[in-house]
Amino acid sequence: MLTVRDGRAADLSEVITLLERMGLSGEGVAQRVDDFLVAREHGHLVAVAALEGHGTTGLLRSVAVTPACQNRGLARYLTSALIERAKERQLSAIYLLTTDAQRYFERHGFRPIDRDEVRPAIADSPQFKAESCATATVMMLDLTKQSAPQED
Repeated sequence: MLTVRDGRAADLSEVITLLERMGLSGEGVAQRVDDFLVAREHGHLVAVAALEGHGTTGLLRSVAVTPACQNRGLARYLTSALIERAKERQLSAIYLLTTDAQRYFERHGFRPIDRDEVRPAIADSPQFKAESCATATVMMLDLTKQSAPQED
């Protein structure tokens, strides 16, 4: 049975382990674990994603699914849920950094942008400043003009 809920302090160790296992940074997670959605199957953590709020914008980060659970729509579900959460919070835009999932996020309506287009609240975030993200592609979803996501 699959359950999805907000992250809690008790999830921290497992979230960081999953992120690192999937080649993503666990930097800053301890301070923001409550920004995560966590998916568990039979009690085991199988997927995570986070939406950090930064003023009127958000930063989508740490979308990760264990290899055994990939290709089941978990990343799509978590990403869509966080986009909806951003709309509920009336955020105007969501940013993300990616090294290898640009095409995936384009299906959710994100578009690549230049780093100098990023709003200061996002550019000043620890995730954005992390050395591991220095060469990542920056993408943005304008929630004031968002269309429906495309099917995988």
